[in-house]
Amino acid sequence: MRAWLKRLAYIILVVLLIMVGAVLYLYFKSHSQTSGTVYLRGLKGDVVITRDKHGIPHIVAKSSDLDAFYALGYVHAQDRFWQMEFQRHVVQGRLSELFGSATIEQDKYLRTWGFYRAAQTSWQSLSPQSKAIAQSYADGVNAFLSQKRYPLQMIILNDTHEPWTAIDSIAWEKMLAWDLQNTWKSKLKNYLVEQKLGQSQIPIVFPAYPKNGTTILSDEDLKQSGIYAANQIASYLNYQETHNKGSNNWVVSGKWTTSGHPMLANDPHLALQAPALWYLAEIKGPTLHVTGATLPGVPCVVIGHNDHIAWGVTNVNPDTQDLYILNKNSNIHIVKEIIKVRGKADIVYPIKISTMGPVISTVTEAGQIDNLVALKWTALMPGDTTAQSMIEINYAKNWSEFTAALKNFIVPSQNFVYADTAGNIGYYVSGNIPIRHWDSSLPVPDDSAHQWDGYIPFDKLPHVFNPPEGYIVSANNRVASDHYPYYLTFRWNDPDYRAKRIVELLQSSKPLDIKKFEKIQLDTVSLFWKSISPVLLKTNPMDERSKIALELLKNWDGNASLDSNQETVFAYWYRELNNITPDFIAKLSKFPGPLFIQSQLENNGKYCENNSADYLSHSLQTAMQKLTQDLGDDPNHWQWGNIHHAVFPELGLGSVKAFGTLWNRSIPTAGGLYSVNVGTYDMDNFTQTDAASYREIIDLSNLDKSEFIQTLGQSDNVFSSHYDDLMHPWRDGKYVPISSEPRESGEVLRLLPND
Repeated sequence: MRAWLKRLAYIILVVLLIMVGAVLYLYFKSHSQTSGTVYLRGLKGDVVITRDKHGIPHIVAKSSDLDAFYALGYVHAQDRFWQMEFQRHVVQGRLSELFGSATIEQDKYLRTWGFYRAAQTSWQSLSPQSKAIAQSYADGVNAFLSQKRYPLQMIILNDTHEPWTAIDSIAWEKMLAWDLQNTWKSKLKNYLVEQKLGQSQIPIVFPAYPKNGTTILSDEDLKQSGIYAANQIASYLNYQETHNKGSNNWVVSGKWTTSGHPMLANDPHLALQAPALWYLAEIKGPTLHVTGATLPGVPCVVIGHNDHIAWGVTNVNPDTQDLYILNKNSNIHIVKEIIKVRGKADIVYPIKISTMGPVISTVTEAGQIDNLVALKWTALMPGDTTAQSMIEINYAKNWSEFTAALKNFIVPSQNFVYADTAGNIGYYVSGNIPIRHWDSSLPVPDDSAHQWDGYIPFDKLPHVFNPPEGYIVSANNRVASDHYPYYLTFRWNDPDYRAKRIVELLQSSKPLDIKKFEKIQLDTVSLFWKSISPVLLKTNPMDERSKIALELLKNWDGNASLDSNQETVFAYWYRELNNITPDFIAKLSKFPGPLFIQSQLENNGKYCENNSADYLSHSLQTAMQKLTQDLGDDPNHWQWGNIHHAVFPELGLGSVKAFGTLWNRSIPTAGGLYSVNVGTYDMDNFTQTDAASYREIIDLSNLDKSEFIQTLGQSDNVFSSHYDDLMHPWRDGKYVPISSEPRESGEVLRLLPND
């Protein structure tokens, strides 16, 4: 027996040593050098990279700005190359090379849209400076790859990567545009409503933006900018659909602040992921000094500030897409793509491309239309210089240079807010927005009557400089009234709940400082509740649980805090109310339409069977049955944080249970569907899916006082202390500085030329 126990102990020891050895091997194989000196080919001079205690790199290139971008590529690859590699496979439609037959359909979808083909075309339109910067960045990425320190995911998948190219760096912008612009889906929904319910039901299912809803620009702003039309123009159908990708930004002039200088805030709301979407950095060269949020793979700061200006963005989502129903005379050619599949034979995949654009009805819901349907979209057309625009913004020193850079911004259209150290503030809608002479809310025939007549001229896009009211707020709400002389879209993404709340908080918090800006960004009060509560609170309870729910809700202010049991009750109830939505629309829409639901309840609408009182009573009863089944009968156990968790799924392997446990992250969070600190969730399980992916507060009185935060951490290496060290500070409303002043000594890496 003793001998057997010894053998067992020996076997266990050997297994443990093998496991420890494997972990150590993977750690050192995936670990990057972040201190000391490295000699690299392609540099023109010395570069010093200091990482602070949060892992944020501060890059200082002494000889050339190109060296600074080279170093940005190097640190992006050090900390996030798996993210870059995964994104590259996405945009190229090559996921099956990594994951096998499970992703063939995704590759077909991506190849059909042709994001990478469009990026290759865009490259030809960029300026020599932009091409040089993109190439230097790519050289920095490849300098790191030559050291053969690969991310753990690549080791597991045995991914034999290719060298990074400058076109890889501009391609991801196409995927961001796809994520942020989807009017084609709205046109399809309108078409299906028309076919199934009749055209008269379209404005009922998709109610118009409220006539008194908050707009970004006032009529006085339009007049000041010379783009006010005395006679209101036709707004076509102006349908409304929600909820979509959202964001907040605002800027105030010095007359609103304690310092007497402008302040600017931004928090883009995007899907949660691991690693985080954004990567914080400071980049400095002889003629460059820019700080803020970068995207791994992209050679610039996308949102942030330089020594002169600050900027932030939110999504406009104007109508830049058309669905064309093709006919027998439509010109179509075939492109044959080769899809390589891991462990399987290659697939020859034919793609149909019309003169309007790719035929997407074979891979999307547009296949519900009988004929072939093609997509025309600004992002897939030649001449896209958006990558150049973002680089030029990094160098802009004033409003004139900033707007000159925006002329090259094509897609996705963004609401840019601006401030500078001279005390100015401004706003500009960017992007190519087509001019049409038809109602564009539905798919159209492929004929000569439905061709774009150019784009809205840049100087006629909505904008304002130093508005008299001293502030500008955008939260994906309507840009301007019907006095704006051009047609922007047939519907706006969101109601004005967030925008209206931000304006309320700004006006009630004067004079403003950083702490008050923080409080606004972290606000979790929903004006949606305040809008819909009068009809909900009239509900007749059918049982004791319903009575308890109404008692909890009657004095609630709509604050979706972590410990709120009212938000939990409302979320369960709203999920049931969403059943008003016609099934065929619900299948296409991830989120319910609040204006539609509220209108049906207030007006005994046909979709609640012309009896909203009964519908409310039964829906509340059902909601409370499900709530108590999940959480029990004690209201003290109904806190929102018990069911509302921000979940960060790892990009490639997170869905595999064995690996997901290692990489995925989750944390209880506050916020609701329409609060400023948004808490967008999956209706099935209340898991938070979208959030403020990045927050910045820029103080133009002293840029080093500015604050930043992103969702997880700087590294995609799960062994790194910076994999998720920002997750709790992000959730708890904390910020970090990215100061150009001397800071505590962190890891210092020196890059030297080796030519």
